[in-house]
Amino acid sequence: MIAVARYYRLDFSQENVRATVNWERDSKREELLTDMARQLGMGLRLVEFSTDSLNPWRLPLIAVFDNQQIGVITRRDNHDNISIQFSGDEGLETTLNVADVEDKIVELALLRPLSAIPDARVDDYIRPYQANWFWSLSLKDWRRYGDIMLASLVANVLALAAMIFSMQVYDRVVPAQSYPTLWVLFAGVMMAILFEFCMRMVRTHLSDVIGKRADLRISDRVFGHALRLKNNVRSKSTGSFISQIRELESVRELITSTTIGAVADLPFFLLFVFILWMIGGWLVLV
Repeated sequence: MIAVARYYRLDFSQENVRATVNWERDSKREELLTDMARQLGMGLRLVEFSTDSLNPWRLPLIAVFDNQQIGVITRRDNHDNISIQFSGDEGLETTLNVADVEDKIVELALLRPLSAIPDARVDDYIRPYQANWFWSLSLKDWRRYGDIMLASLVANVLALAAMIFSMQVYDRVVPAQSYPTLWVLFAGVMMAILFEFCMRMVRTHLSDVIGKRADLRISDRVFGHALRLKNNVRSKSTGSFISQIRELESVRELITSTTIGAVADLPFFLLFVFILWMIGGWLVLV
């Protein structure tokens, strides 16, 4: 069974198989063989021997001979010669003709993997997709960036309060000399400024937390990998090796609060420029 499992490149433990044999020694023969095959990741079915069973598409098969000898039939050629690995031969193959052994084989055991087996050669032709480790670590808290964008939206909308306050003062308060309206507008704009300040503080706090977490994860990966490097692959110059690690600082700055805040405010900056252009025309250039 182990030879068949190796043929299918299955991952198994010989110790588990031996433990199964010792533990279920008193069980029925077919149940014991089925459990052993399951430990190897295969299914088992015992069938009577017939020459039709030696179809090359059904190999490998385990053959039980009349003298209690066991062998694994691995190949059959066009001349009805079969290759058998007998137990105790340590993998050596013996070539015999079907006519010489058909009267001596009493039973066959069909073993097949319980799950599909990936072909290890595929990776030699098609490189499997591997996600970039940096972005997978830095964007692990990507949902929090949505909270930062929401806080930026609220803060920048509230920043329009000062502009609206000035327009309302010139349009309503000054012509009508309405001081109660001025106090109401002043109270409203102060509340807007206060809420804007709170939103920006929340955004800064979220950015700092996200940046700190990403910094810890990236530093753990980079410095842990640097410590595990073997001497034969490490840079010969200690200074250049330290310089390579130090260059990580420039990359880590991309995920700091300053960068995140600038990226979050950029769309609103363009929006404010457009609004000023709608109001003042080319004065926006000033």
